[in-house]
Amino acid sequence: MPGPAPHTAELPRDEGRRLLAGVVAGGRNRFLPHTDLTLLRVSALLSLLTGAALGYVLLWVLAPAE
Repeated sequence: MPGPAPHTAELPRDEGRRLLAGVVAGGRNRFLPHTDLTLLRVSALLSLLTGAALGYVLLWVLAPAE
């Protein structure tokens, strides 16, 4: 009788539930299977937008004026 499948570190994308590339859906399947996919997608979008805004502000403060 075979034992449980070995733990792998890969994170497969979910092609069946993808919106863009299936990255958020694949992460949900692997780590948070009972979480609403829309909530995770909105959270991912907000984190990307926040990171981009933070990067812009940092460049605005740190970059020298001409």
